[in-house]
Amino acid sequence: QDDENHVFDVLTRAAVQGHPGAMGHVTAAANRVAQALVDLTNIVDLDHVVLTGPGVAVAGSIYVRAARDALTRLAVARGSHGVLVELSSHPRDAAAVGAASVVLQSVIAPGHGSRLAFPDLHASAAIR
Repeated sequence: QDDENHVFDVLTRAAVQGHPGAMGHVTAAANRVAQALVDLTNIVDLDHVVLTGPGVAVAGSIYVRAARDALTRLAVARGSHGVLVELSSHPRDAAAVGAASVVLQSVIAPGHGSRLAFPDLHASAAIR
């Protein structure tokens, strides 16, 4: 996994520095992500997208530009509202921050978050 991450980092750094071959590969990947965002936006009517993760850590500007361009041209709701596309301030740490948030939320506000609290059906049957 570390070798794959290193190769991707080298590729994205080359793209950001203007290497034509690397730019072609990264732009193609960014366009695919952008199309997926258009599809998702058209399904659930998003108004804000934050790109994050190690995949966009180095070449986030390329991904953000592709997403903004595609959403401006192809989003169904483009006539009624725009979609704000941003790059996370800490893209490499997104998974860790998200996991920590879920744990904290379950401690601070039990029953709210990724797991829903369901009533104990057996207890309510015994009360009747």
